[in-house]
Amino acid sequence: MYVFLMSFSIILKVDVIKLSISASMPVEDSTISSSGRFREKHSSKRPIRSDGFALAARVRDVCSIYSSGLNTAHIQTYAFEKIDNYDEITKHMLPINNPNSSALYCPVEKVGSTFWRRFVYLLTKNESYQHPLQVPINFAIDKTSKTPEGSIPSMYENDFKFMFVRDPYHRVLSAYIDKLYVPNPYFWNKYGKPAMELSRPGHLRKRNGCYHDLTFEEFVRFVVWSEKNRKQLDAHFQIAAEICSPCTMNFSFIGKMERFKTDALLVVNNFRHQSTVKMLKESMDTLAIDDAIKDSIYSPFS
Repeated sequence: MYVFLMSFSIILKVDVIKLSISASMPVEDSTISSSGRFREKHSSKRPIRSDGFALAARVRDVCSIYSSGLNTAHIQTYAFEKIDNYDEITKHMLPINNPNSSALYCPVEKVGSTFWRRFVYLLTKNESYQHPLQVPINFAIDKTSKTPEGSIPSMYENDFKFMFVRDPYHRVLSAYIDKLYVPNPYFWNKYGKPAMELSRPGHLRKRNGCYHDLTFEEFVRFVVWSEKNRKQLDAHFQIAAEICSPCTMNFSFIGKMERFKTDALLVVNNFRHQSTVKMLKESMDTLAIDDAIKDSIYSPFS
């Protein structure tokens, strides 16, 4: 039974990765300034951009409108409020300081964050890895530098600041598959148990189990309850705007998981890391799938 669950959940995870990769389109010619601002090659016939630079610009515009108090009745306030507790915003962000660029990455779990943590490690550690998928996941998670205590957004005003977002329904499904459907004793106990207690009151008193059989419907109910009550929030399903506070940080680039390869190439080009550019163009599809399979097999028990 375990082998069946593992095999089927890996297939689901791989299908999600394939969807993200296949949705990406080739990158148009462009250059990026040291401050992260986009400069297009002049063309009167070029279509309106729909990449991470354009999305970040739209978000900055909406933030500006919201802060002015105009036409904001339809806007969800939590997404566009400026946050004064700067330590809460910056403490989990990852600074990048190398000869080519000064940058800041805000990780959002289930939106390619493992790839970007490994990329940050690659840029900031003097080691021999050629591209992010060669970096051991535990190195990227445990050994990547965080922002200094007391950091404030103005310290990074001129940096290239980037984050990635994803369709929230796809993100919740991905979290469920990766952390609860795939055998994962840690998350079964941490979130499977309270989610079952919410959906099956009294049922758990009659059982001693590993809480492995949480349904997707029960997980969604728990996520909604968690957000409404501000309890047991987790980065794997917490709202991206709450994690990264875009109106406070004024991101240079907001990529989308649905066009990951395209947007990733734009970001990687900013750092002039040619071996990662080559990997993204030539072998990302195969390597990402192999990496996901290995992660599903080994990480729950490491």
